[in-house]
Amino acid sequence: MSLSQRFNHIIDAVCDGNKAQFARLTGKSPSHVYKICRGQSRPSMQYLQTIYEQLNVDITWLLTGDQADRIQKLAPADSANDLVYAPVLDVQASAGFGASGFSEELEQQFVLDRQWLNQTLRVSSDRLFFIYVSGDSMLPTLEDGDMILVDPAQQQFQNNGIYALSHADGLMTKRLQRQGSAIQVISDNASYPSWTLNTEDEQVQIVGRVVWCSRRVR
Repeated sequence: MSLSQRFNHIIDAVCDGNKAQFARLTGKSPSHVYKICRGQSRPSMQYLQTIYEQLNVDITWLLTGDQADRIQKLAPADSANDLVYAPVLDVQASAGFGASGFSEELEQQFVLDRQWLNQTLRVSSDRLFFIYVSGDSMLPTLEDGDMILVDPAQQQFQNNGIYALSHADGLMTKRLQRQGSAIQVISDNASYPSWTLNTEDEQVQIVGRVVWCSRRVR
């Protein structure tokens, strides 16, 4: 069963196959929903979050089919609740001026210990995901090719830190820092200029906070 077929299955279950009703329910245009159903488009990361929050749909199942079921069967029943499955999305978050034309297909997923997430990273979300960094604007903190763990539950800026941002040119990773009443978007690499985040600008949105990163030892 393809992603478009699983998406149609959700619409059948929720809205008796009424795609226009499903579009209204999830805040998308009917034409966008039709394209996903026909396999001509893929749901964005933000749309997947909306579907999860509103309908409690298993996003891993939607993206991968029966893969989630196979992985779940490998975990002992008494320990399943202690694990968090974090997909690695085929997305590059530019540490520069933005990476455009990215896809959001699932490459693989990692199983993370919930206690480690809570105690070490102070993260309680079940909707974590990994993406890759592209570019050098966040050196030396983040390097090109680093894999970063993003918490989409932290889409509202509350504390200074590194965030994944979605904007007109694609996806980027930047440090957000409160300076007076403004939020500055800062590159750790001083060769790149800083700018002020306009929270009213719908073209620039916080996707989530970067809570951890990994890289290959050279």
